[in-house]
Amino acid sequence: LSYTLWLFLLSGIPLPLWALYSRGGAVLDYARQHWPLGLAGGVGTTASYAMALWAMTQAPVAMVSALRESSILFALLISVFLLRERIPRARWLAAALIVGGVLALRLA
Repeated sequence: LSYTLWLFLLSGIPLPLWALYSRGGAVLDYARQHWPLGLAGGVGTTASYAMALWAMTQAPVAMVSALRESSILFALLISVFLLRERIPRARWLAAALIVGGVLALRLA
């Protein structure tokens, strides 16, 4: 957990500094209005990375890495059902390949 928190802290410092330098007060106004959303995103991102690191201590790294890519499937489903996007056939094929890979990992 310590590694994850330091990683996000140190890698997260340059972007806000650049935003403040380039946009100034507009960034601060936006941050004041939307801080709960930013906090939820930060906690969610940190927690998901920490869980992935923990999983890599419990299972082979290659398997955990491959299964992390299955999040693309959730993004596809969100785009279809929530955002009502039209998905090209090639993307459905790519999603089917991901499902096939997950099944191959599970059955192996």
